[in-house]
Amino acid sequence: MIRMILAALAATFLATAARAGADVEIHHPYAITTGMGGAIYFAIHNHGDAPDRLIGASSPAAAMLQIHQSKEDANGVMTMTEVAGGLALPQGADITLAPGGYHIMLMGLVKPLKPGDTISVTLTFETTPPMTFDVPVQAPGAMFQPKATDDN
Repeated sequence: MIRMILAALAATFLATAARAGADVEIHHPYAITTGMGGAIYFAIHNHGDAPDRLIGASSPAAAMLQIHQSKEDANGVMTMTEVAGGLALPQGADITLAPGGYHIMLMGLVKPLKPGDTISVTLTFETTPPMTFDVPVQAPGAMFQPKATDDN
């Protein structure tokens, strides 16, 4: 019984974490649909001995992926802009890409995403090798969404 529990826990960890070497780790990736676009969210941890930078993303599911940040302007209006130069990943940093903060924007979807779909995503870093992992598509608000952070 204990072996079955440990095996289930290990499978859960492997299903929710992606690693590129030992330096960068991705946890709890998910995507939501927004009409003919979408957004990808996850937690990222830099275990490396030096800072790194997330500089791009790609997926066969969309024509273009960009790193974006949503934030409130001086008038209380939410704005969304591309993160010029990529997202800094300081040594030892835990950064959460979440609604209302950083996210990967999917633009020009090949076909509409539906809850239950899975898409393949490749992240490109300044120093860490590219990392490819599967991202489950959720309905907006369907799963726990970690609090957005400004750890850039």
